[in-house]
Amino acid sequence: MTRTRIALFVSAVSLAVVVGAQQQTSPAKPDATAPAPTTPPATSGALGLQREVFTYTTRGRRDPMVSLMTSDELRPLLQDIQLLGIIFDPRGSGSQATFKDLTDDTKIYRVTLGQTLGRMTVSEITPRDVEFTIDEFGFSRRQRIPLTPDSTATRTP
Repeated sequence: MTRTRIALFVSAVSLAVVVGAQQQTSPAKPDATAPAPTTPPATSGALGLQREVFTYTTRGRRDPMVSLMTSDELRPLLQDIQLLGIIFDPRGSGSQATFKDLTDDTKIYRVTLGQTLGRMTVSEITPRDVEFTIDEFGFSRRQRIPLTPDSTATRTP
C-alpha cells in the first residue's frame, strides 16, 4: 500500500470510531415509569468532573487577580514626581530626598537609600540628583532625577 492509501485508511477508521462514540453517548429518552437512580453506578464508565482548588497566601505580595492598572502599588510613576530637595550625607547612610507628587498636591515623599517608591527603588543619592532602579516586567533599568534649581527660591547661608 502506498502512503496515500494508508493515510486514507487511518482517516476512515478514526472517523468511524468518532461517529460510533457519538452514537453511544447520545442521551436516551427517560422512561417515565422507571424510578430515578439515587446514586450513579460505579462501573458505568461515565466521566466525572473534578474541580481543582488553589489557595494563594499573600505574605506581603499583591493579589495576582487584581488588575495592575487600578492598583496603587505602581504609583507614583517617574514622570509623576518632582525632586524638591536633597539632604546629603557624605557617608551615604543618612542621605534623604524629598519629592512632590505632581498628580496630587497633598502627597510628599521622603525617601532614603534602598527605600521603594512604587516600582522604583532608590539606588543612589548624590548632592545633585537621585538615581532610581525601576523594575518593569522582569527587567530593571536605572534613571536619574536631577535637582532643578528654583529661580524663585532664596537661599540663606
